[in-house]
Formats: sequence, structure tokens, C-alpha cells
Amino acid sequence: MMNKLGTMGLVVLVFLFLTTSFSLAQDSFVRSQEFPFPEADINYGGTGNMVSGVDLDGDGLTEIYLVNDNWNDMPEELIPRIYKLEWTGSAWDTVWQAVAPVLAQNTWPTLNVADLDKDEKAELIWCPANNFESETNPYRLLVYEVAGDGSDVLGIADDVDGHLAKRGGVCMVQQLELFLPARVAEHQVPGSAPYAE
Repeated sequence: MMNKLGTMGLVVLVFLFLTTSFSLAQDSFVRSQEFPFPEADINYGGTGNMVSGVDLDGDGLTEIYLVNDNWNDMPEELIPRIYKLEWTGSAWDTVWQAVAPVLAQNTWPTLNVADLDKDEKAELIWCPANNFESETNPYRLLVYEVAGDGSDVLGIADDVDGHLAKRGGVCMVQQLELFLPARVAEHQVPGSAPYAE
């Protein structure tokens, strides 16, 4: 009987220790910084995905790349947008942005970094999630390459209102009702050439 009480007491002590430790650990999180989402008046759904803590253009400034998402089905959120922010030492400035050549998006876009053509210039690979109400086979994969000259430019200048993706890919399967990219990975098929211009 005494052995059972001793074991039970030890279990209770361990439980109390773990409960107290977890609650203290939750209170010790200190947020180091916040930044407003660019164009928050039209992107009230927030961040769809991000790549952060990088310096893809090589100018020595830390960058964050963000894409919006459609969380509330509001007209402004349906337009897929991408942003580049740089840390100036005191604030995160939006230094580049583009609108995807897709009429409408859904939620959960992916955003990754790679060098698909192996030219030592980083590329953002963005996959806006499906929304087939406006287009039957919209672009599902967009590639924006860093200019490689230290500037904030990504993609190819369109001489109108920004920059276009270097490449765009359509969904391979027609009549696909639901296509939600959850994860993108770069992989070169053995024996094949790298992605080319």
C-alpha cells in the first residue's frame, strides 16, 4: 500500500512539474518584431505564405517575400499578389511587388526558393491555389528570378505596371475541380538537363 502511494505521489509531482514548466514557458515568449502586411487595406486575409531571413539579391539587406491569400472571399483578396520587403535598419520597406497573371486565387498558396536553371540567380516559385470560377486552366506555377545585379527587381519587365513571371505553368490535368498545392519541391530527373530559358 505504501509503495502504491509513493508511486502515485511521484506521478502527481511529475505532472505538476510538467504543467508548471509548460505554463511558464508559454509566458516567456517575447515577440521581437511585427510588421504590417503590405497594402493591408486590400489584403485583410493576411499572409498566404512567406520566405524570410534571406538576401537573394545580394545587397546585404535581409528580405522577406510574402504572398497574400484569399481567406474571406473578398474581391480584393481574390487577386494574387507577391511582395518583397527589405530591412532598412529601422523598418521593413516594400521594395517590389507584382500581381500574378491569374484572375483569381483561393487559399494556401506555396512560395519556395530555388535555382531551377542553375545560373546562380535565385528564383521564387509561387503556386497560387486554384480558383476555377474565372479561368478553366489558370497558371499554377509562377517563377520570378532575381535580376542578379543587386537591384530589387524580380521577373521580366512588362513596361506596363511591373514585372511578369519568368515562366508560368498551367495545370497538367484538364477538368480538375480541386488543385491545392500544399508543398513544392525542386528535383532534377536523373539524366535530364536543368530547367532552361
